[in-house]
Amino acid sequence: MRARVLARVLAATVAATVAGVALAGCVSVRRSDGPAAETTHADALAVLSRAGALPPSGRGLVALVFISPECPIANAMVPDLVVASREARHLGVAFAAVHPTPWADDAALRDHARDFEIEGAFPIVADRSLAVARMAGATVTPE
Repeated sequence: MRARVLARVLAATVAATVAGVALAGCVSVRRSDGPAAETTHADALAVLSRAGALPPSGRGLVALVFISPECPIANAMVPDLVVASREARHLGVAFAAVHPTPWADDAALRDHARDFEIEGAFPIVADRSLAVARMAGATVTPE
């Protein structure tokens, strides 16, 4: 039930305002973090595209969920997010899990996706340059 409500709220929020849903979290992302403090929307879109997080048609809504393998709040939300992603798909909203962590390696992100059953639910985005986090204005995980 919570996931269904979350999916509908996200779909309505994204459709109406193209805004994110801010949640309290664990990991802070400073604008100066990461290898390149100056990034553009094109940089962020390239990161999302490489991860398969953009709709193939280039049209549609994508809910970016900023998470971290080390964040107990984000990890506790993952089961609801997986269910919400399935519900939201029927409403025309895709999900992508964004890891704004310059230090996380691919194996750690794959292990996290497997351990928390994210694999196959939605794309995992390794945002090592923090381009996606900066574009979205994300400052904490989960957000």
